Amino acid sequence: MSMLVTGTSRRQEYLDTYGHALQGIRAVLDRPTDSVGPTVAIAGMCLALSEGRSPCAFKDGVAHLMFVGVRPLVVLDAILRRKTTFLMNERWRVIPFSVYPASRMQVLLGHVTAIPPLLEAMEDEQADLQTVRTGFLEVLSTLQDWEDSFVCKGMLYRPIDPSHLDLPTDAQLLPNPCFDFADVSHANSLTHCWAFRIVCMLQLSKLESRLSGSEGFTCAVELKRRTNVSNLCMAICQGIPYLLQKGMSLYGSMSAAFPLHMVSESLQTLQLQDPGLNGWYAAIKEQVQSQRIALYEEMAEFGIFT
Repeated sequence: MSMLVTGTSRRQEYLDTYGHALQGIRAVLDRPTDSVGPTVAIAGMCLALSEGRSPCAFKDGVAHLMFVGVRPLVVLDAILRRKTTFLMNERWRVIPFSVYPASRMQVLLGHVTAIPPLLEAMEDEQADLQTVRTGFLEVLSTLQDWEDSFVCKGMLYRPIDPSHLDLPTDAQLLPNPCFDFADVSHANSLTHCWAFRIVCMLQLSKLESRLSGSEGFTCAVELKRRTNVSNLCMAICQGIPYLLQKGMSLYGSMSAAFPLHMVSESLQTLQLQDPGLNGWYAAIKEQVQSQRIALYEEMAEFGIFT
């Protein structure tokens, strides 16, 4: 709401909302028997972002670190809720990274801020579907260029037997080969790029189904897209085990959440009948869930949260 306040008309509404948010956090912090959970921590960071309001406040220091930490959550939430985010504004894409250059993941997030408004437009009966389709095609092209540049600069991944990864699960249930990345940042960036490409392709399939009477939308195009989505799902399943290695802790399972969600969406939406892919998805999903439960239980033992 703080991003929407441009004049005096909504200022009181913003102040009231901000006050209620502060009171809510204060009420939790004042309870001596309760530990501070991740939701309260995230709410605090979002309040801090709303206080700054201008992107200039997040160019360096602690504010910059908070911004790059919260930004992935805001972008992914906007995609899942199909709602435009203020982060798509060019100033928010450029100014916070004017002192410290954006990482490849942050550059990727800048590209995909164009996706939420397109998703929101699809819910609008008055929207020009051809324009929306063009928008998704442009994002898809940008994502492909980002990935090509990533690989050209040597940020490669190589095939590896899953038994060579430090995994707590039966390697026979996983794809063979899996992918071995240069580091966790590369794995996280590429698996998310593949997931964002799937988002665009699934929406293009829906759009072209609604525009099926138009010239150029053929069964051959759709069949090729289904094959591409299936291949991307396989790549995600081959890449996620790297993130689920024992040393990754909660970071790995949390990083795997959105890409794995898009594999699930693809299997359901396109009704992909691939026993191997379905089996890999089920095994990886079970591992992600078990890792989260184990880590939450461990953290609860130390009183980190209840």
